[in-house]
Amino acid sequence: MAYNLQLADRIRNVFREKRIPFEEKEMMGGWCLLVDDKMCAGVVKESLMARIDPDIQEQALAKPGCRPMDFTGRIMKGYVFVDAEGIDMEKDLEYWVQLCLDFNPRAKSSKKKRNRSPTTWQGTCFIYCFCTLQTADCSAVLSLTRYNPAGRCDRFISICMPFPAACSSIVRPFRS
Repeated sequence: MAYNLQLADRIRNVFREKRIPFEEKEMMGGWCLLVDDKMCAGVVKESLMARIDPDIQEQALAKPGCRPMDFTGRIMKGYVFVDAEGIDMEKDLEYWVQLCLDFNPRAKSSKKKRNRSPTTWQGTCFIYCFCTLQTADCSAVLSLTRYNPAGRCDRFISICMPFPAACSSIVRPFRS
């Protein structure tokens, strides 16, 4: 796994002890707990990822083991990483989890992506083919996404294959 499973278990136990309903998701190369459909806390590699009130972020960064979350190469406001030295003791971990839970009711939920279903005819599915040139020797990645008549993606595959230098998107119906 790409994240510390023991730390994930410790965080999960704190949420259970506090009787907080949560949902678990693997995302961003790590593991997250969502409370009320909002990212609350998680684990990325060996660190706790905490979503806290942006107004107290500066004070939080002064705590041992706390550093800004720069997951995408830029600092994300309201998110911090806490390394092992800041969460060794259970009371320290509980402190950070409580900061996350205190902010959660005011946190904004990420916008749900609209389901952009392709135009479909009864009994017809669409395959979307997207080719991206991968290397100088003209090999390409062919990604196939199959949509069922209800417009939901029910199959996705990627194939590496030789392909001519010019590659464009193809949309073609097929009978299922």
